[in-house]
Order: sequence, then C-alpha cells, then structure tokens
Amino acid sequence: MSSKQIRTAAWESLRGNYGTALLIAFIGMALISVTSASFPFGVLVAGPIMMGMAFSFLKITRSIETEVKDLFFGFEASFVNSFLMALLMYLFTFLWSLLFIIPGIIKYFSYSMAPYVLADNPDMKGSDAIDVSKELMKGNKWKLFCLYFSFIGWFFLACLTWGIGILFLYPYIEAAKAEFFKSIISTQDTGEQTLNASSSDQSSTSDEDDYAVYQ
Repeated sequence: MSSKQIRTAAWESLRGNYGTALLIAFIGMALISVTSASFPFGVLVAGPIMMGMAFSFLKITRSIETEVKDLFFGFEASFVNSFLMALLMYLFTFLWSLLFIIPGIIKYFSYSMAPYVLADNPDMKGSDAIDVSKELMKGNKWKLFCLYFSFIGWFFLACLTWGIGILFLYPYIEAAKAEFFKSIISTQDTGEQTLNASSSDQSSTSDEDDYAVYQ
C-alpha cells in the first residue's frame, strides 16, 4: 500500500470513532510526555501506554468497538512485557544514537512496530516483540518514513492554529501507523509467520486466537 492508500484507510477507519480516538491519543500522549522525563521509572508507564495505544488503534482500524479504557490494556494484559519492550527500545535507540544521530533514527524505525506486535501477542516477551519488529521492518523503514513525511502538509496547517491542530492530527497519524502495521503483516511473507513463530510457546497460531484478545 502507498502512503496515500494508508492515509485513506486510516481516515475511513476514524469515521464515527474520532471522538474516542482523540481522547485515547490525547491521554496517551499526555501520560507519555509527563513520565518521559523520569527515565527509567517513566518507562513503567510509557511501555504499557505505548502498547495500549497500539491495541486501541488496531481495534479502530479493524472496525472493532473501542473504548478509552483500551488505552490501559497493557497494564492488565502484559505489564512486564510492555515495560521491558519500552525499556529495551529506549536503551538500544540511545546507544545507537551515540554513534551519531542517523543510526539512532534507523533503529527507531526498526523497533517502531514492537508495540503493535505485542498488542496482537500480549504473552510475547518484550525482546521478542522487538525482534519481530526488526524483521517486519526490513525493507519497510523507508516506507514508514515516507508515510510520516506525507503528513508534513497537515503538520504545517496544524501549526497555524498555535499547535492546537496537532492534537486533532495525532489520532489520524496513529490510525495510519496501525494501518501501516496491518499492511506489512499482510504483504510480507515474514509477517504473520514471524508473529506466530515468535509467540508459538505462549499462544496459538490460529486466526481465532490472534483476535481472541479483543473479545
């Protein structure tokens, strides 16, 4: 899928759900921003919230009824795994950034799908979710960068509202990221196979079990 197709799918998924998506995005962004200054303790909150954001927007893009409480899914379903996932993501990205900024940016994109992998596989270890994300993002990092860049016009328009518009843009971007994840696991041979292989010890490989967490 192209960036335009992903944005279109994301926008369609937000129809009738924008209010809920806005609340989830605002609360999630606020919690992560407030706690980010207290590393590593802030990761105790950031990890589950990152997973909860992914969980919530995957539900929205899959046309599953979504509630604000879904943002806190990581705390009840996979607290330790989501915490370790975020801790390792921050640590590895920081260490790679010490080799100049470019390696850190590349690793950011490599790890970016880990919260979505964990949202679909809450029993998976945090480190395994990162490994699956790295596999999924092979050949897709540039595609995700282009997706982010495709929002630049919207970003400048949002800035004209003294930043208030960014709050309303954020759910759109999060929905697009969820659509991007869906697109790469559906088009890559390593997608669903890698997810299932990495979580085979914790969960079933059937489609019903993959979505049982939403029920």
